[in-house]
Amino acid sequence: MRTTSKDGVESIKQWEQLRLEAYLPTPRDRWTIGYGHTYGVESGDVCTEVEALAWLQDDLDWAERAVVNNVEVHLTQNQFDALVSLTFNIGKEAFKRSTLLEVLNAGKYDEVPAQIARWNKQKGKVLRGLVRRRAHEALLWQKDNTAKEETGRPQEPAGRKTTQIVRESKTAKAGLGFAGLGGTNLIAEVGEYNSLAGMLDGASPYLWGIIAVGGLWFVYNRWLDSNKGKST
Repeated sequence: MRTTSKDGVESIKQWEQLRLEAYLPTPRDRWTIGYGHTYGVESGDVCTEVEALAWLQDDLDWAERAVVNNVEVHLTQNQFDALVSLTFNIGKEAFKRSTLLEVLNAGKYDEVPAQIARWNKQKGKVLRGLVRRRAHEALLWQKDNTAKEETGRPQEPAGRKTTQIVRESKTAKAGLGFAGLGGTNLIAEVGEYNSLAGMLDGASPYLWGIIAVGGLWFVYNRWLDSNKGKST
């Protein structure tokens, strides 16, 4: 069965907060202990952190099953985590009966964040903590779509741009100049030979001239680049 991601679990733990003694989150709430665990909890109950983690896993299990068994459309991991967090907080029966689930199964993904935000009340009263949690879950739901919308070309690393380096490099200029001097003619003449030996044996004076001049020009400009680096 599909499970909540590690980040999703950590997010739920942060929202629920670890409490080793039973408490009432609000005056008219249910007794709660560990990480938001409420089943069978009574006033005066205490637990260890190990017990709290075990209860958390049990609660995650039923919340995950509620999402898996009732959602009929594809979910990304972040969308799944958002729904598990919501279900963990409002209960599986509330999730099953929700308009949110109806909207989602109709394929209306864009309407889900607004439906999540509606679950910000307890017994008819809006609670600030629930507003913040619903906002976080709505953002988590939209996270994958937000990432896809962020487009743009990769930026060049800090420092001189590649074009600037080419402009400043004598060696690069030499290569470009050599191409302009006779590279096209050189390629055309070389192409007439079937092998390197044949080219060297039958090369014209023009071809040998281009090779000699190009080689000297390249070596000279490479020497200029080296000395430029030493002087700066």
